[in-house]
Amino acid sequence: MRGCAARRMAGAAGRLSRVLRFTLVASLLVAGGCGEPPGDALVTDQAVTAGQASGDVVSDELIVSISPGAARETLDRLYAEHGATLRDKLADLAVELIGVDPARRDAVRAALEGSPAVEGVADNRIVRAGAPTDAEGAPTPWHIDAIAAPAAWELGADGAGVTVAVLDTGVDASHPLLIGSVTLAADATGGGTASDVHGHGTAVAGVVVADGGASVVAVAPAARVLSVRVADEQGAATSWNIAAGIALAAREGARVINVSLSPMQRDTIVLRQAELTRLADALVVFAAGNTGVRENGASSDKALFVAAVDRDLGLAEISSYGPFVDIAAPGVEIRTTLLGDKTGAASGTSFAAPIVSGVAALVWSANPGLRAATVEGVLTATATDMGPSGLDDQTGAGAVNARAAVELALALQDPADTSAPSVEILAPADGARIADAAIVRVEARDDVDVAEVTLLVDGAALASDLVAPYAFVIESQRFAAGAHTLTAVVADVSGNTAEAVVEVTFADASDQQGPSVEIVSPAPDAVLRGTVTVRVDVRDDRLVASVELLVDGVVAQTARVNDVESRVAINWTTTSVPSGAHTLTLRALDASGHATESSVTVRVER
Repeated sequence: MRGCAARRMAGAAGRLSRVLRFTLVASLLVAGGCGEPPGDALVTDQAVTAGQASGDVVSDELIVSISPGAARETLDRLYAEHGATLRDKLADLAVELIGVDPARRDAVRAALEGSPAVEGVADNRIVRAGAPTDAEGAPTPWHIDAIAAPAAWELGADGAGVTVAVLDTGVDASHPLLIGSVTLAADATGGGTASDVHGHGTAVAGVVVADGGASVVAVAPAARVLSVRVADEQGAATSWNIAAGIALAAREGARVINVSLSPMQRDTIVLRQAELTRLADALVVFAAGNTGVRENGASSDKALFVAAVDRDLGLAEISSYGPFVDIAAPGVEIRTTLLGDKTGAASGTSFAAPIVSGVAALVWSANPGLRAATVEGVLTATATDMGPSGLDDQTGAGAVNARAAVELALALQDPADTSAPSVEILAPADGARIADAAIVRVEARDDVDVAEVTLLVDGAALASDLVAPYAFVIESQRFAAGAHTLTAVVADVSGNTAEAVVEVTFADASDQQGPSVEIVSPAPDAVLRGTVTVRVDVRDDRLVASVELLVDGVVAQTARVNDVESRVAINWTTTSVPSGAHTLTLRALDASGHATESSVTVRVER
């Protein structure tokens, strides 16, 4: 640990009472800083989506979400039919990046969306990080005291052992205030380097780990930053690169993943990847954006969206806000690192987000055993409420409070999870006939997190789905026609499991002919007493699966056949019906689900 943070940590000791409530809310500390920094540059973060201004997307690409269970040959044939080519894939998320003719893009999208093998199709959107703008003045690192970071450090939490991934334009790891604190990972843009030539990523990383005494003070000075470059030299990033970067950061062991590119609240591919990443016990933190107006977008329970507050701890004029905002942090004139070995002040939600990411690192360094979902809950439960009581659209749960968050983290222990999840197969219904391709929809819930839903056909795994809503495609032609068992098995993050089962019939799409049915006995108008044997001859060119006996339209018994030709005998007790006339119907079903029936009227006498 270096500089100002080291001085603040010196002499820190003691532990807090472990009887804290999870709803603890503490006031922000307002303490003195480490002195006035020298004047440098003011960076105004103007990161906005090109799409907000001009609808920018990658014109020759689409992102395809694959229905779990879809056959590779089905997808390849579908792409070939519409002139699409496979460019990349994220296997765990079951999404693929395809190249298309820009002139036929909409038509290809519509065709793919009409296939059961495709769960959905999305644009590969473009977002851009704003270029730094020099300006006079460079204030003190006021945000450090505003979030009560010094008090958190005094509790022994400094971010040690925690990796914070910065998904951005790269990071200048040779900056004097970042040396030894940054690891350069792969470049998701294909440019070949994770170093920064733009500047945005270096400024974001500096908020988390750069510590230069009076000049720059890190939120989590002992943490490490993993630089994952997802934006090009002009600061442009795509949905695909961001999702791929999140997956890469999780594989590299990052516990916190910071994405200071916006807006992300309506990007389904990126949000699904964030949800999948939390199952790997990592927390994704997004910047809310800098439009200064209310934005649409539902709140995500699998990631944190961060708005910016000013020195008065009110919503900053530049900050986007809306129902998707979870928490807020200082985002005006934040001291950090700039390219060219400089320091300066940065404004925008791009710099509020890494403050929250840094506090998450403090929480994990205080209690490494916490789940990602618990860390998220700690941050929001201990935030200082800034507006109306409770959650609001401007600052969510309120302004992040490092001291209160660390205090609560020290008092918590995630309990053992022994509760099984719940699971239900919503479609198809039990006994359904499936011809060609059909969608199997599963609802799974857990009091912590559902980790995986797997669909089995006759006990053999077909596919797994890791992200809700859980849905699978069944291509019946891949299986023998006839009766089959579908089992949905859900596992939660603690390994608890549950299952649901339905019985279905797979039809042979080429089988267009139903079986023949001939009642041998009883004869029409026969008088029946006691137990009688009903005999019927059935035939089919493929396979007779079963024969049902219906009495007055209600199924009384079912006999399995599984032969192309058979005389079936079913014993029926006439005492189950009153005396008088009754209709006996014999219904034969073939392996494709085709049904043929024949009826006879009889008289029952006691």
